[in-house]
Amino acid sequence: YRLSGLNPNYRYTFEFFGGFENWGAGSYTTTFTVTGANTKSGTLSVATNYENLLTLPRIVPASDGTIIMTFVGGTDDTGVMICLRIVPLKPTSTVMVLR
Repeated sequence: YRLSGLNPNYRYTFEFFGGFENWGAGSYTTTFTVTGANTKSGTLSVATNYENLLTLPRIVPASDGTIIMTFVGGTDDTGVMICLRIVPLKPTSTVMVLR
């Protein structure tokens, strides 16, 4: 998935959630990767998951304001289940210490 129109001067935190009642075998682990000027990835087991989030903080968009997200299910999975929240972090102000 491609997100566009993001401000390259901001840092974004991506929070992923997936969960369902698992009546069978398998962990249904999903690998989430977010790529802009930097790349971060992580995994989340969504089987019988009611509260765990995967957080990928401080993602910087590419210079054209885009971020690419990929989701890959594990070998025991039949699909990928997600909810996504994106939190923009504005650039921090310059701090000057006077002595």
